[in-house]
Amino acid sequence: MPDLGLAYSGILSVFRAGEQRELECDNNKLPQCEDLAKFNSHVISPSLSRKLYRPGLNHGFLVYGLGGPKILISHPFQGIRGDKYDLYNNSSEVISTLHNQGYYGRLLLFDYVPGLNFEIQGVPAWVLWFSIIAAHSDLVLFIKEYDQGFSQAQKQEIEFTPDRVQKKIVEIPHQDFIWTKESDQWGETRTTLVPLVRGESA
Repeated sequence: MPDLGLAYSGILSVFRAGEQRELECDNNKLPQCEDLAKFNSHVISPSLSRKLYRPGLNHGFLVYGLGGPKILISHPFQGIRGDKYDLYNNSSEVISTLHNQGYYGRLLLFDYVPGLNFEIQGVPAWVLWFSIIAAHSDLVLFIKEYDQGFSQAQKQEIEFTPDRVQKKIVEIPHQDFIWTKESDQWGETRTTLVPLVRGESA
């Protein structure tokens, strides 16, 4: 029986090798911050939810998948072009790895949005936009390289993701990446980390 991915019915489950397993979330490791209460970014609008997870390229984000749970992805990887952020190439290996691990559904990834660099009560506008999308999602995946920490931007995204939303840490081994690798002058490979959305170097 093929891997059917995730199913949503109150809780998220992973289907692997014909077995249904409850997804073990990491909400206790990824708590929201107290400042989230100052904003209404956690308020749900059903019409916005449908528009956000419409498949294809939208202004500021890309959605893969035609059905299933709504999954927001936070990842810190930038491609080999250095300072140029390419949404399609940067997301391709992340999406492939998630599919291999059994995560299927409508997968949403941010693009660089320069118009959201201003602050609202001391919080970057792009963080609040992430918080709004997270509130309209069934699951938020926080992806990082194995044995590495989160980027500074991801730490802000974690703090402004409401606790009522299911959250999961996904670690991806360094060797799983090809497009995101580059060699330095000593021939060593490394993965470039950047805060998403703003596209600045970490």
